[in-house]
Amino acid sequence: MASATLLALFRTLATDTVAPYFTSDVQGYAWLAEAEKEAAIRKRLLRDSRTIELSTPAAPTLTATTGTMPATTYSYKIVAYNDLGVTLPSTAATIAAGASSGVVITWTAVTGAIGYKVYGRTSAGPEKLMATVDEGTLTWTDTGSVTPAGALPTANTTADVVKIDVTSGRAHYPYHASIFDVEYAYLTDGTTRYALDIKSQGLETQDNSIWREETGTPTAVFFNKNHTLQFNKIPDADLTLYMEVYRKPFYAISSSVEPEISAFHHERLIDWVLYRHYLNRDADVYNPDKAKGHNQAFANYFGGEVDADLRMDTRVPQRNKICL
Repeated sequence: MASATLLALFRTLATDTVAPYFTSDVQGYAWLAEAEKEAAIRKRLLRDSRTIELSTPAAPTLTATTGTMPATTYSYKIVAYNDLGVTLPSTAATIAAGASSGVVITWTAVTGAIGYKVYGRTSAGPEKLMATVDEGTLTWTDTGSVTPAGALPTANTTADVVKIDVTSGRAHYPYHASIFDVEYAYLTDGTTRYALDIKSQGLETQDNSIWREETGTPTAVFFNKNHTLQFNKIPDADLTLYMEVYRKPFYAISSSVEPEISAFHHERLIDWVLYRHYLNRDADVYNPDKAKGHNQAFANYFGGEVDADLRMDTRVPQRNKICL
């Protein structure tokens, strides 16, 4: 369901539909963003195993076909994108085409991309946006029916979320702020995969009190509340860490940003917005009983409130040492 539709549904269900300050677009979208974040954490809705910084695509291959474009030299570039942003454009590919022509643009896949943008059209440039396709599409045909519009990106705005480059001799690393739980993790040297246990530092210390000084290939990783991770051994080689994670949404909901969680859950987000609405200290709206009811309805669907520590430090129960 579109975010604007969700906001309209909230206003329909709320007591006051005159849209005073507390039902402004800004406030409504802020509450929807809160709802999505809460839902993602409570119900583990945003599982991510592929959001990595994308490489710039290679130049596409061009082939002439029939269409409605006049004879001239045409130019095309490809941009890959993920949930966080877009890459820099590829090097331009050009083709001299005759009258009544079209151009078939074909490109190679970029690891981690969820889709591609095609920019063109004439070699006089600059190329402009012509098409956006999903990851399963690696070709697009320009027949002349599309009017190019939209500037080329000037920076790579993709980023690593589930991938960390590990350097020999360094055991501590920050991880992406959106991650609230890690389901699976492994290290690789590009050939061999080394699965990692996700443990607590306390348990590791019980098993091996000198683990902080050991070097070698790590066998376990600890995720701390300050968004840093630590391996149980100091790596003795350059490796890459990959993770399967649960994360919070990347962007707040607004009129132009839709919820990241599945549309199946969208309507249930309204209970959180109504809960926040009825807690407003306004004589015409304030109703703690209604607020409590909508908060409970939200919890019934998405689950109860999650502890602030989440699961990073509590995967394995801590045990107190007994001194005899």
